Amino acid sequence: MLIPRDDKCLVQVVGELQSEANGHCAQLKVVSIPDDVRWVIPKANGSEHVSEQHRT
Repeated sequence: MLIPRDDKCLVQVVGELQSEANGHCAQLKVVSIPDDVRWVIPKANGSEHVSEQHRT
């Protein structure tokens, strides 16, 4: 089961642990997105990134 990337507990843990939250080949970080921005997290070859819904 995947945890939603905007889950408050996940954001808190990654924010507190910073680089210690990383696993193998992971570089996690918390980013702030304005409330009026529609965002998606596309996945490709096991990699994820945040982008606005209408552009990359």
